[in-house]
Amino acid sequence: MQAHIRVLDKLDNEFNTLDQQYSRGELRVFGSDTEKIFKELDVIRHKQIEIAGDHIAIESIGDISHQSSRSKEADVQDDYQREVNNFNKKRIALNNLMKKLDDLRTSMTNFREISDLDG
Repeated sequence: MQAHIRVLDKLDNEFNTLDQQYSRGELRVFGSDTEKIFKELDVIRHKQIEIAGDHIAIESIGDISHQSSRSKEADVQDDYQREVNNFNKKRIALNNLMKKLDDLRTSMTNFREISDLDG
């Protein structure tokens, strides 16, 4: 019975120590970097949402069909010019998307560094 009481006292002391650490803000899932980690996660999430929106926008470039009552030759010329313009818009948008993806990669690398619990 004495061993049982000693174990309960030991557990009670350990829980009291944890409660004190928690009330002083010392007990966090990721240690002292918890707030920094969640801020970085929020930055990453916003970048992912922006990239997803840009991706959808790229897919919609040139989706609108243009009907015309003009001659076929004029239509072919207009269609060609429209395709060239759409291609250039997509090229620019894809380059911007690649820059944002690279920025996201950098943010994720930073996140990995600050969230490394072994370091």
